[in-house]
Amino acid sequence: MDIGCSVSLHEIPLAEQAGFDFLELQVGTLLPELDDSHFQKVWDIVTRGSLPVKSFNAFLPPHIQIVGTEVNREKNERYVLTALRRMKELGGERVSFGSGSSRSCPPSFPKEKAREQIVWFIEFTAKAAKNYGIQVNIESLNHTECNMINSLLEAKYYVEEINLPNVSLLADFYHMQMENEPLDHLIQVKNMLNYVHVADSGRLYPGGGTFPFQALAEILREIGYQGPISVECTWQDAEKELPQAALFLKSELGIR
Repeated sequence: MDIGCSVSLHEIPLAEQAGFDFLELQVGTLLPELDDSHFQKVWDIVTRGSLPVKSFNAFLPPHIQIVGTEVNREKNERYVLTALRRMKELGGERVSFGSGSSRSCPPSFPKEKAREQIVWFIEFTAKAAKNYGIQVNIESLNHTECNMINSLLEAKYYVEEINLPNVSLLADFYHMQMENEPLDHLIQVKNMLNYVHVADSGRLYPGGGTFPFQALAEILREIGYQGPISVECTWQDAEKELPQAALFLKSELGIR
């Protein structure tokens, strides 16, 4: 079981020293709305490092809408195709589809229509991602960040509806705790589970708050999960907290 962490470009050296197995970057780091000359600088920084970049999160910026009446499909397709190509150039294997601001349903807009738009977007993304060998993981978010896909079981609906081999689920421990979602739901989606995000209470680093990580470790062992786990939190003192998070997770999960 590999342990990774989501960091900014300037935090990469700290993550390399902290004992993590891989890096996760935000898709915005790839500058998908700018030309390749801007991305070249990012590529230079990342490829100088020693840890592989296997995953990406925060797929869409808030100004790119995929739900509602202001959807620009041509613009969205261009963004997705550029982002996926650059993910692959850095060795990416997975991308998380959270993007709460982009997928929230506007007031008075029909929820059923919103679901259809989300299905279209994920399906388009997954078919394009297949060309790069990239898995698209649907992430449920807590209701304070988004009003669509707020539980693993709701995310499960989209995986089943789209029914493509490179569409699966991401379980985010922070969002599950915020929604008071039972950890037992992981049992119901275990065959779809491809990735796990963790953060502690207040979105602190794992071990910095009060969330029950032992309970998470037990349920992951029960379902036989052996996939990657990545820290997606707010680093307040990355130099201090990154090694503490890596040590805490490896201890809780029984990783030597």
